[in-house]
Amino acid sequence: MKNSTKLEKVKQFLDENGIKYEEREKRFGHSDLWLPSVRVAVKIEGEDSRKFFDTHKKTCYPLFIRDEETPSFILEKLQATIIRSMQEAQQRLMNKKEKEEQE
Repeated sequence: MKNSTKLEKVKQFLDENGIKYEEREKRFGHSDLWLPSVRVAVKIEGEDSRKFFDTHKKTCYPLFIRDEETPSFILEKLQATIIRSMQEAQQRLMNKKEKEEQE
């Protein structure tokens, strides 16, 4: 299965679950899909993968679609990444609230 078809399946999954995403134009080192609410960047693996990862790893959660991965595995990875993003956001919020209470 082609990676572009796998990306379409990801879009379909996001639509079914009401998760908003933005499609990005094809530029060197940029994501193919951006999920702003959970700060996840989805990229089809290619020659610019290293640059993409290096520039995005500190600000969001980069996720790659690779040739050897099945669509179900990619969706599983996406779900795990979204959950991790939400858990870390919740932890930051709890830490902020705790800090405010101590002051």
